[in-house]
Amino acid sequence: MDVGAWGKLKRAEKTQDYAEMVDLHCHGRRCILRLCDRTYDLRKGNPLPNAGAIPDKGLAMRPQWQALVQYLRDRVPGPIHDGFTPFGDHAMEFMDLLPPLNPQIDLARVKESNWDPAFHLYSGLHFLRYAEATAANSI
Repeated sequence: MDVGAWGKLKRAEKTQDYAEMVDLHCHGRRCILRLCDRTYDLRKGNPLPNAGAIPDKGLAMRPQWQALVQYLRDRVPGPIHDGFTPFGDHAMEFMDLLPPLNPQIDLARVKESNWDPAFHLYSGLHFLRYAEATAANSI
């Protein structure tokens, strides 16, 4: 609920928080490994070689997540695609026209969101584009 004009209460939908996702495209295995800052539990073990040097690792997960993302960016070959937000903004208009997609994103939500299948579509298109380019270059 929000307070509108003249102090009246009005119902409004707002995004309360954003989840960060990282998709690792494993073309050799023909799969996508999806990591999410909400579901990846860094308290059970941080795979980074410099895990002990990460500041504020006691309570906040954000520094550990950012260190993991940076570690992946430094070591994973291939292109990095950071343009999901503009893609998602435009794709939202058309998501209802597409067949149902199963995005494999397990987040607690009050109601379903088209952002999940839009991200799945974005990542899948990049996966296919790279696979096709690699196949064309190997011929």
